Amino acid sequence: MKKSLLLILASLFAIFALTGCAEDSKNDTPAPTVTPIDLSSIEKYATLVGTYEITFFYTDGAGFLPLSNDCANVPTYIAGAQACAETNQVAMQGKGTITMDMINQTGKLVTKIQMTNDMMINGQLATLLKDQQYNYTVFTDIPVTAISANGINLDNTVKGTTGRNLTKLVNAPESTYSFTVADDKLTIINSMVDTSSVADANVTVRMKKISDIPETLDANVAFDTPVIEGFVTEPTATPAN
Repeated sequence: MKKSLLLILASLFAIFALTGCAEDSKNDTPAPTVTPIDLSSIEKYATLVGTYEITFFYTDGAGFLPLSNDCANVPTYIAGAQACAETNQVAMQGKGTITMDMINQTGKLVTKIQMTNDMMINGQLATLLKDQQYNYTVFTDIPVTAISANGINLDNTVKGTTGRNLTKLVNAPESTYSFTVADDKLTIINSMVDTSSVADANVTVRMKKISDIPETLDANVAFDTPVIEGFVTEPTATPAN
């Protein structure tokens, strides 16, 4: 009798274990497809389409106050860049999306970057820096004629951005930018002169493709982290620079 009871319990345990495994397998989310970027021909430009994680951000702060999420790698990624002190390092999260309009033969890039440190909130320069904790940027549509095997918009024929920062709408029609693809064929490097603030700043952004499907990035919803202060869901307009 005891043996029979033990066999029954063992059988039930096995059934529950198998059921649990089956449920786990149903709940497994397949990894997103990530197609390497190939700019060798116009037929392959669609490989740009997708969602990107922003892995590196640097601004020289108009030659006044360099900021980065990775100050140690600034010399590695940007030859001759102004050094970024460790005290100027920021906690950061960022994403970008690229979509293609095959009817109008254009591509669109949108980026969303959230960053902060104590200096941006409480430091002596907080009045100038606080709004930069959040930046949602829509780049002017880039025609496929500005894309080549060597990169995107390399001669800066397309320029201008719109978007918002922590509290205000931002219009920067004179901002310039160009893009190259890193050796891994997944990372895009954006070299930019940002005219959206008080003075022009040199900016470098590296973003790595994580999915072939572009996410919808909501301009008026902040990321959960890093925690920033003063974000408004209905930013006010600011004059164009």
